[in-house]
Amino acid sequence: MKTAALAAVFLILASQFREAGAERLVPLADGFRWPHVSSLISYDGRLWFANSRKYVNHNSADIWSYDVRTGDARYERHLFSQDAGDPAVHGGLLYWPFEDSRFSPGRGEFMVTDGRAWRWIMLPEGRAFHLHAMASGRDVLYAAPSAWTAKLQSSDDGGAHWRMLYEHPTPDGRVSRITALAAFDGADEKRMENPVWHIHNGQPPQPGTKLSFAMLLNLASVCNTEDPAVLWGFISRYAPGVTAETHPKLDELVGYAIRYFDDFVKPSKTFRAPDDTERDALAKLAAAFDALPSDADGGAIQDAALDVARGFERYQDPSKTGPDGGPAVTGDWFQMLYQVLLGQQRGPRFGSFVALYGLGETVALINKALSGELVTEAA
Repeated sequence: MKTAALAAVFLILASQFREAGAERLVPLADGFRWPHVSSLISYDGRLWFANSRKYVNHNSADIWSYDVRTGDARYERHLFSQDAGDPAVHGGLLYWPFEDSRFSPGRGEFMVTDGRAWRWIMLPEGRAFHLHAMASGRDVLYAAPSAWTAKLQSSDDGGAHWRMLYEHPTPDGRVSRITALAAFDGADEKRMENPVWHIHNGQPPQPGTKLSFAMLLNLASVCNTEDPAVLWGFISRYAPGVTAETHPKLDELVGYAIRYFDDFVKPSKTFRAPDDTERDALAKLAAAFDALPSDADGGAIQDAALDVARGFERYQDPSKTGPDGGPAVTGDWFQMLYQVLLGQQRGPRFGSFVALYGLGETVALINKALSGELVTEAA
């Protein structure tokens, strides 16, 4: 996709130069410290870019900006990073992803600036080594942390809080990456700047549902089935009117999820019994889910799960503040749920998964975990 975008840019430039009678491209600025220029982006009336040494572990990435009106090239700051990722403009600010190998937090990190001051921010969850790309679309900021496992996260508040949208299934010992993002949104003239528009002849496919592959994979896991019809029973209940016939691409993903589960996930599933504290928390979670209306959405379910976790010191994060002013919830809470209920180390956003699987079905699953049936069945 990135190659297609560059080709389109060069074709446009060539056409413009031919019309102007020019014979060659004229360098705008040179004399930089490193041999490569990349990640060009327009912000605050200037063209910003990264100057670095690519494809080697060099830990160099200088950020520059260029004024196309005056020809002034201005050094902005240095990132001690293995190159720099693709930046994004969002909410009037410039976001630049990178990775500092001296003290990598293993979460993904980025810098944000208003063109004057810079601020360092770390993604709160999701083991990652690089943050390769960011994008902005429909007032949502997106980030793609990668390696060891490729993920896609989103933020509705400019990067202060994040939620996991997608985690690419990656076998142990392998690495997956998302190295480029493109938000397809806006008016036609904006859409035509996006390679997606040209690849699909101006009619890009529209997403039918918000179901990710990771969500389908976990549904296949908890159902422990090789029959697509079983998964479609849950999908059609979750999204009325959505069927294998009306959404053939989604049906393909259902088939892929079942095969991937059977080949890679099922052989390594390991359920564990909850300890006393976890049993108490799971019992309270089942009661909280029983109290929710049957049509509660993923957000309400997620909030209910977080409210239960806040009542247990084990899952409290005193370094962060929750909506009620008390401590936030650590990722250990959801990891416990994945381990005890799904026999896995991680999974998709829990509230969204429960909305798909069903509140009643999840309560029954919790009760099976409390009775020891899940461990016994897996033995």
